[in-house]
Amino acid sequence: MPTVWIVQLNYDPAASYDGSKPGFKATTPVARDKMDSSSSDVARYTAFLRSKCEAVLAFAGVDPANIRKHFGITFPGCAVDNLTPEQVAALQSNPDVVAVSVARVSVNAESASVSNTDSGGPGMRGRKGDAMRAARLMLSGGAAAALAAEAASGGSRRLLQDKNDKVSSELALGSAHLFDLQIEKLWKEVGGVDKAGENQVIGFVADGIWPEHPAFSDRENTSPSGRVIYKPLPTSTFRGDCEAGEQFNKTLCNQKLVACRAMKNYASADVLAGVEKGPDYLSCRDYYGTGTNLAGLAAGNGLLPNDITPGMISGAAPRARVAVYKYSWGGFRTELDALDAREQAAKDGVDILQLDTFFAPDVNAADGTLQPFTVASLHAAAAGVFISTALLPVSLAAFDYGSAESGSAPWATFAAMTRASLTTRVTASLGNGITVTGLGWSKDPVPTAPLIYAGLLTTDKLGAAGAKSCSRGLNTTLAAGKIVFDGFDLEDDYYDAVPSLKMTSAADGKADVLRNYSQAVDATASLSAAVVSNSFPVPAMSDYNQKGIAADYLDILKPDTAAPGERLVVASPPTDFIFSSNYTIWGGLQLSASTISGVAALLRQKYPHWSPLPSGQQL
Repeated sequence: MPTVWIVQLNYDPAASYDGSKPGFKATTPVARDKMDSSSSDVARYTAFLRSKCEAVLAFAGVDPANIRKHFGITFPGCAVDNLTPEQVAALQSNPDVVAVSVARVSVNAESASVSNTDSGGPGMRGRKGDAMRAARLMLSGGAAAALAAEAASGGSRRLLQDKNDKVSSELALGSAHLFDLQIEKLWKEVGGVDKAGENQVIGFVADGIWPEHPAFSDRENTSPSGRVIYKPLPTSTFRGDCEAGEQFNKTLCNQKLVACRAMKNYASADVLAGVEKGPDYLSCRDYYGTGTNLAGLAAGNGLLPNDITPGMISGAAPRARVAVYKYSWGGFRTELDALDAREQAAKDGVDILQLDTFFAPDVNAADGTLQPFTVASLHAAAAGVFISTALLPVSLAAFDYGSAESGSAPWATFAAMTRASLTTRVTASLGNGITVTGLGWSKDPVPTAPLIYAGLLTTDKLGAAGAKSCSRGLNTTLAAGKIVFDGFDLEDDYYDAVPSLKMTSAADGKADVLRNYSQAVDATASLSAAVVSNSFPVPAMSDYNQKGIAADYLDILKPDTAAPGERLVVASPPTDFIFSSNYTIWGGLQLSASTISGVAALLRQKYPHWSPLPSGQQL
């Protein structure tokens, strides 16, 4: 795999360019507006940046054929393959160059074998202080602070408290997290659930989407033959498009799913040889589920039935449009593709952009300067894009969840995770007379069936470790008709869309008893129907959050705000893991960020002149 270097020029990108260079008009938007990337002034200025990047590379003796990608909207520079140490030194000495750094790579250890690269090397030189001072100004005002205050104001409300509220009773358990935030209050203020998020575009930098999902239908009652109920967005507001690919036709996009693009800078057979290939290979389709989960929770259509819980399901901003920028290929992610996704989203004109990773840390450890991805995030905010994301806490780094680093970018809103107020509990009755109760879900009682330990049902795909977590390593043919004990002990994390329960290993020692009994030849068990429990007061913080002062800058507190992220009913591809349902029950920090994305869309709809930057401020 070639090493890719990112070269940052000593110029502002179009999102922040103020017109100070003779012959080029300002391209940064006026305060409280979005940038018009289709203007001739933007085209001329980005062409100038392209010529500058080519010139500095020629100065360093770099073959033009090695240029992989040009940027100019949110990042001033280009990406280039395989620089020699001498070429790096020559670029660093050029006054038109601010930084030269290796594009970082993030790999999910379960699904890819590509080596991670080091993000060492020189970082942003000379301008870091100005950027961080501008960021600190943002802390005193702007959308992030208002979002935190307004979205969290109703945190102690209980679901169905107002029994005369039709929306509350229809949503029921399916969207309990929305009522922990009193989000229906915002719905009413913008015209009701049928208008909540109207004409706002939420972009997702993730692993694609399942376009046929009813959460993303643009038709009445989500019926293929129903009339289209979304009006086309004007091209002056949004300029996105859909790209065709394997298992993904352009016609799968519609007036709800307004764009889906696949970032393919690294997507080649030799680079992705170690990546598990699904039907999404080299297309925008979501095979693993994350993109569909996030988009459905933030912007899924309102009041939809689901086959998991009582009541209906809805996104936080159900009338918002969805745009997806796929940069993750079977767990293989690169900073280059993420930069490309950020650039394209701002160019298309999204209002909100959610990133399923932030490529932290923000600061280069070698010299304390800002990394390219962080710089691009700052300029995306200048283009009028509200950015939401979340970071894995360091405590999860040991569990193969990827790198967990501190993030300090104040211009992005980082979400913390809270618990939803309602839970459901299930009781398992074993054939030896022992009963075990834990968090879980079962719509109906499951009659007595053979009980078996998942570790005995392995496949060659992931081996015993995968089978024990009931993931894709489980041999579903052998598991059919049985109740499976998977050995997990995530009491407070999530439970499955299939009938299941979770418990800690310390639960009266019963987990060990259950593990032993499940390996007996004649073991049996049955499951009760789920019982709804108001077991958690809200707001209640989860254990998995990154907490407190940012490691990079000690006067910045992260995360910025919080939303429920545990045990949520979310849209899911019907091929997700071993399930064949349009919905699943899941948890995670990025789900909290999705709710924040939806709330941000509602606030932007209510206050159309709000900006990600403080009032009157420009970079």
